[in-house]
Amino acid sequence: MARTIRSTIYTIFLLSLSISGMSCDGGPGALPPPPDGTDRAAGEVRTAIESQIGLIAAQPADLAHRAELARIYQANNLLDFAVTTWNQVLKADDDNAEHWYCLSLALQKDGRYEEAIKAAAAARALAPNRSQVWWRPAMWEMDMGRPELAEPLAREAIRVDANNAGGTTALALSLTQTGKLNEAITVLKDLEKKTSHPYIKYLLGQAYQRAGNTELSQGYLQVGKAEKPKFPDPWESRILDADRGADATLARIDRLFDEGKRDEAAKIIHEASDSMPDNVNLMHRRADLYRTRGDFKRWTMELKRALKIEPENAVTHLNLSIAYRNQENYAQSMSHVVSAIKHNPLMADSHLQLARLHLLNQNVSEAVAALDEAFRLGVDDPREQLQYAHVLLRAGRFDEAERQARLVTFSDSQNPLSWAVLAETLDAQGKRQEAMAALDKGLLLDPNNQALRAIRIRFQRNPIPTG
Repeated sequence: MARTIRSTIYTIFLLSLSISGMSCDGGPGALPPPPDGTDRAAGEVRTAIESQIGLIAAQPADLAHRAELARIYQANNLLDFAVTTWNQVLKADDDNAEHWYCLSLALQKDGRYEEAIKAAAAARALAPNRSQVWWRPAMWEMDMGRPELAEPLAREAIRVDANNAGGTTALALSLTQTGKLNEAITVLKDLEKKTSHPYIKYLLGQAYQRAGNTELSQGYLQVGKAEKPKFPDPWESRILDADRGADATLARIDRLFDEGKRDEAAKIIHEASDSMPDNVNLMHRRADLYRTRGDFKRWTMELKRALKIEPENAVTHLNLSIAYRNQENYAQSMSHVVSAIKHNPLMADSHLQLARLHLLNQNVSEAVAALDEAFRLGVDDPREQLQYAHVLLRAGRFDEAERQARLVTFSDSQNPLSWAVLAETLDAQGKRQEAMAALDKGLLLDPNNQALRAIRIRFQRNPIPTG
C-alpha cells in the first residue's frame, strides 16, 4: 500500500512537471543514459562528470552513481542536467526522501518554486522526522508571498527538531509577515538566548520597527545584518561536497572547520596538497590547523613559506602578526600587521590587530585610532565592540563609549560585562542613576560576578560626579 501511495505521488508530480515517457515501471537498468553535461564544464568539473558517467555505464543498476552525478551537476550550477538526472533516479526508485529533497533544492535554485514545493512535500511524506523538509519549503512559501502557509510548516520543523534554528527563524519570519508581531518578538528573543548571530538581531529590529518601537528597532538594526545564515542541513551539505575546483575544496575545508570536524578537514588539506602545492589559501588553512593543535612552530613556518610565494599577501602578513604576537615577539608582530595594512588597508581585522598591539604598549590614542578605522570598515564581533567601548572610555570619549556599549547590549545582551562597561561609560558622564540601573541588569544575569559587585560597591561609596 505504501509503495502504491508513493508511486501515485510521483506520478502526480511528474504530470505537474509535464514530463512525458516516465513512470515507475522498470528498474535502474531500464533507464536511459544520463544527460551529458561535459560540453558545459571544464577542468575538474568536466573530469568528475566524465568519471561518473563512466561508472553509470559500467554499473547501470547502481543508482548511487546516478545520484552522485546529479549532485555534481547541482553543486556546479548545471541545474537543468541536475533536474533531469534526479528525475531519472526517482523513476527507478521513488522511496528515497533525500533524492526528492535534492530535486526540490535544484528546482528552487532554478526559480521553479511551485515545483520545488511539491517535490519537498514528497520528501516530507517519506521522512517527516527531518526538520529541513519542513522549514526549507516554509522559507519558499514566504518567497512566494504566502506566509500563512509557511507558519504551520515552520511549527512542525520546530516540533521535529527544536535545535535547528531554521525552523525557529522561519516561524519568526512568518509571524512577522502575518502581523503577529508580539509572538514573533517572543520567538526571536528566545532564539537570541541561544545565538548572537547578527541576522537574529536584524529580524528583531524589523519586528520592533513594525510594532512601532523605534528605540529598540534602531538598536537592533544597527547591530544586525540582513544576510541569512546557513542552517544545518546534512542533505544540502552532501550536494556542496560534490562541488569541484580549488575554491570548492577551500569552501569544504572551511565548512568542516565551522562544524568542528578538524580531522576531516586535515584529511582534505593533505589530499589537496598534491594538486595545489603552492596554493597560498590552502597554506593558510594548513597553518590554522597547526595553530589549533598547539604546534606554533609549524604554524609560523607554514605562513613564512606562504609569504615567500606571495610576499604582498595581506592575509599572510596578518596571520604572521597574530602568530608572532602569540609568541610574544611584538616587534615582528607589529612589522607584519603594518605590512598587512599597507598591502590591503580595507581589512578590518588588520586594524583590530594593530589596536591590540598598541594597547599592549599602553598607547591608548593610537589604539583608539586603529579601532576607529576597523569599525569604520565594519566589525560585527560583540567582543571587539566591547573592547572598543572600553578603549573609548579610557581615551575620554565618553559619549561615543556609551553609544558603543549600548550597541553591545543589543548584540550580546546576555553578557554581564557588556552591562558593566555601559555602567562605567554612564558613570563617567555623571549619570549615576542610569549607571546603577545598567549594573543591576548585569547582576541579574550573574549575581555573583565579582567585577560587577566591585563596581557597585565603588558607586555606592563614592559621591555622584558633578559637572
